[in-house]
Amino acid sequence: MEPLTTRQERVLRCVLALSQRHGRMPTYRELGASLSIASPNGVRRHLLALERKGYLSTHRAARGIELASEVQASLGIPLIGRIAAGRPLQALENFEGRLDLGQEFGAHPDCFALRVKGDSMVDAGILDGDIAIIQSSPRVRHGEIAAVAIDNEATVKRVELEPGLMRLIPANAAYRPLEIREGEHDVRVLGAVVGIVRKF
Repeated sequence: MEPLTTRQERVLRCVLALSQRHGRMPTYRELGASLSIASPNGVRRHLLALERKGYLSTHRAARGIELASEVQASLGIPLIGRIAAGRPLQALENFEGRLDLGQEFGAHPDCFALRVKGDSMVDAGILDGDIAIIQSSPRVRHGEIAAVAIDNEATVKRVELEPGLMRLIPANAAYRPLEIREGEHDVRVLGAVVGIVRKF
């Protein structure tokens, strides 16, 4: 399949989300309403571009959209590596697959997933082996649980912010908070934890 433009990916995700929500393919008008496209012809142009690239096919019917079999497998949130919930570990962006959670998390283009390793956040309900859904952002609010990279090592903790100081608070009494003063380390906030996926 050919790569999609940002707009084409948004249209495709909208088709998938509406079909999952209602149990049937959307009409052009329903797609137009969701995408803020006034003209059904405008919707059709986007669908034809997706058809040319092999993502779907269109037929002359009210709900005549058919998704390619590969589409659902390719539209998840990317799972790109592991993140420590104990001592920080080397953060490697190794693609491990995709999670089909777009509908649950609004198919947000800035979400990604990291697998939790360690038990420092158990009292916050984040367990070893969980998959944390991160809303990518270089800033988080005081008190949010977030993914943070410290000298290229990543961890997930509750973040407390003070002028010139970041405090990373575990949710397990066996671990001590980590205080990072401005300039001491290369610190990068990856984003807030917005969800947890766990397989039993």
